[in-house]
Amino acid sequence: MEKPYETNKSASLEANEPAVAYKTTPQYPEDLSTEIPEGYMSLDSFGELFHKKLDDCYANLQSNCKQ
Repeated sequence: MEKPYETNKSASLEANEPAVAYKTTPQYPEDLSTEIPEGYMSLDSFGELFHKKLDDCYANLQSNCKQ
């Protein structure tokens, strides 16, 4: 009776993966416009809005716990 698998294969010491050519690509496009995009919010204004909403949520939680 024959075995359904091969046992005579020699184990390769290195991976048989294709060589990859690594290139350095710029992370940002070179033609950056200086215009502020529509819907842009500065980090400071976002922080103020975020903390205001967070404070409102905490106030709502505290008022719900007192009931």
